[in-house]
Amino acid sequence: MASRNDSTVPEKLADEIARLESELAECRTSVQSLAFAQERMSGILTVAPDGIVTIDEMGCIVFVNPAIVEIFGFEAEMLVGQSMNMLIPAPYDQEHDGYLENYRRTQKRNILGQSREVMARRRDGTSFPIELSVSEIFEGPKRLFTGTIRDISVRREAEARMREDRDRLRQIFDSAVDGIIAIDESGTILDVNPAVERIFGFSSGELLGRGVTLLMPPPFRDEHASYVGRYLETGEKRIIGIGREVHGRRRNGEIFPLFLAVSEGYLEHRRVFTAFLRDLERLRDTEERARRAEQLAELSTISAGIAHDVGTPMTTILGYAELLQKTAANEKNRQRAGHIVDQVRRVKDLLRTLLDIARPRDATPEPVSLADVLDHSLEFFREKLKGRGIGVEKVFSPVPNIIANRDRLEQVFLNLIVNAIDAMHSGGELTVQLLCATPELIEIRLIDTGVGIEADTLARIFEPFYTTKERGKGTGLGLMVSQRIVHDHGGKITATSDLGVGTRIIIQLPIEKTLRTRSSMPRRA
Repeated sequence: MASRNDSTVPEKLADEIARLESELAECRTSVQSLAFAQERMSGILTVAPDGIVTIDEMGCIVFVNPAIVEIFGFEAEMLVGQSMNMLIPAPYDQEHDGYLENYRRTQKRNILGQSREVMARRRDGTSFPIELSVSEIFEGPKRLFTGTIRDISVRREAEARMREDRDRLRQIFDSAVDGIIAIDESGTILDVNPAVERIFGFSSGELLGRGVTLLMPPPFRDEHASYVGRYLETGEKRIIGIGREVHGRRRNGEIFPLFLAVSEGYLEHRRVFTAFLRDLERLRDTEERARRAEQLAELSTISAGIAHDVGTPMTTILGYAELLQKTAANEKNRQRAGHIVDQVRRVKDLLRTLLDIARPRDATPEPVSLADVLDHSLEFFREKLKGRGIGVEKVFSPVPNIIANRDRLEQVFLNLIVNAIDAMHSGGELTVQLLCATPELIEIRLIDTGVGIEADTLARIFEPFYTTKERGKGTGLGLMVSQRIVHDHGGKITATSDLGVGTRIIIQLPIEKTLRTRSSMPRRA
C-alpha cells in the first residue's frame, strides 16, 4: 500500500500547473492588452495633427510620428538616430545643445511643461515658426524628452494679412476727409478719426468714452436717446442707411450744419453704429469763396481796363485843376478848382483800389504781432475817435505772432475801424478783442455800438461795390478787399449785427501759420 506522502505529490504538481496556467493566461491577456494599447497609441500618434518627436538625453531622435514627416519634409528613417539640431535653424541649434547640457548638469526646467514659440527648419532649409511643448518621460532608468510641435506658419501668415488689412483700413479711416465716429448702443463714442477732431475742435482723448450728444446742440441732444431707443425697439429707421442734414456743436459752442449718414454693424457680437459726417459750413464757405473768386476775376479784368483808360486823363485833369486852384484870380474860381481837385483825387483813389484788386502787391510774409498792428491802427484814428466821442476798450490776450503781410492786415483793420466810426454818428464804444478762440484759431473782434445793419443788407456787405454809406462817401470795395486779404491769410471774416445795438466783426486766423516761440504780451486798456 502506497504512503500518504506519495499521494500528495501529484496533487501539488497539479495545483502548481494550474497556477502556472492561470498566470500564463493572465500574461497572455496582459500582452494582448498591451498590444492593443500599443496599437491604439500607434494609431493616435499616426493620425495626430501635431508633430511628436522623442529624443534622448544627448539630443538624438529616437521616434517621430507621421506628422513630423509631413511638417519637416524628412522621411522617418532620415531622422531617427540623428541629432535634433537638424530640425533647428542657426543660431538656435547651439542654444538647444546648451540647454540640454545645462539641464543634465543642474536639472533646472526652463521649458519643460510649457508651450512657447520657436523657429524650426524644413528639409529644404527654410525656417518657419512652430509652437513647441516639451515633456519628460522615463523608460526604466532611461530619460527621454518628447516634444509636441505645431506648425503655426499659416496662422502667422493669416495674422500678418489681418494686420495689413487692419493697418490699411486704419489709414483709410485716419485719412478720410469726412468725419467718422463709431458709437455703441448707449451712444458712447468708441472711435473717431482725425477729421472729427478738425471739424469739432475736440481731441480724440476728450471724446473717447464720452456720450456722442456732446457733439449735438439742443434739441437734437435731447432727442438722440429716444431715437436710438425707439430704433432698437421697433427697427424704425430715420437716419440709418439714409442720411440727412443736421446740426453739430463745436468745442467753442458754435452751431454749424453738417450732413450725417449712419450705418449699422456688429463687432464681436456687439452692435456698433458708424456715423459719417461732412461739414457743410466749410463746404458752403468753399463754394462761396469760389463764387467770389469768379467775381474778383471778372472785376480784375474790368478794373485793369478802367484804371488804364481813365487813369491817364484823370492825371491830366488833376494837374490843370491844381494849377487853376493856385493861379485863378477869382476866389470863387479857386474854390471851384478845389472841388475839381477833391473829386479827381477821389476818382484816383478808387482807381488805385481797383488796381490793388486787379494786381495785388506781392509781399514777403514776416512775423507779425497782431496786438502791435491793432494798436497802430487805433492810434492812426485816435484824434478822430476822440472827436466823435467814441471810447475804445482794448482786451488783448496772449497770442502767438503770425507769419503774415503786416501792411495788408493793417489795411483790413483800418477799413473796419473807419466803418465802425461811421456807424457811431453820436459817439459810442468800440471794443477790440484779441484772443485764442481755440487751440487752432486766433480771433480778432471789433464790436461797435453803432446804428447796426439790417439782415438783408448784412448778407451783402462783402459784395463788390455794395455800400450803405451816402453817395460819395464809400466805394463798396473796402469790405470785399478786407475779406480777400483775410482769405489770403487762410482766415475767415464774418459779421453779425442788431439794429440800434451795433455790429460785431470777427476775424479768425489759423495758428498753424504762427511762430509759437514768440507771443504778444497780455494787456487791457
